[in-house]
Amino acid sequence: RAEYMEQREKLLNELKGLVMPDNIAAVERGLVLETFGSYFEKATANELAEICRTVLEAVYTDFVNSRISRFKPAAEFMELFRIAAPLSGWEERDDGSFIVRS
Repeated sequence: RAEYMEQREKLLNELKGLVMPDNIAAVERGLVLETFGSYFEKATANELAEICRTVLEAVYTDFVNSRISRFKPAAEFMELFRIAAPLSGWEERDDGSFIVRS
C-alpha cells in the first residue's frame, strides 16, 4: 500500500506540472478569420493585400498556370491553417508551407 501511495503521489505531482497549450489565442484568431468573409467582399485591393501580409509569410505562384501553388502562413496563424488543411486539400511540408492541390 505504501508503494502504491508513493507512486500515486508522484503521478499526481507530474500531472500538476503539465502545462496545457494556449489554444484560446488560436480559437480567437479563427473567429476573427471566420468573420472576414463579409469583410473580404467589401475590402479594397490595398486592404486585401494588408490582410495577406498579416496572415501569410510567403506565397508561391505558378505563373504558367496562373495559380497559387504553395503558401506559408505567419507563425501565429499556423495552427488555423493546419486545422483547415485536410478540408481544403492542402498538404503541409516540413518547412511549414502548404502545397495547394487543385
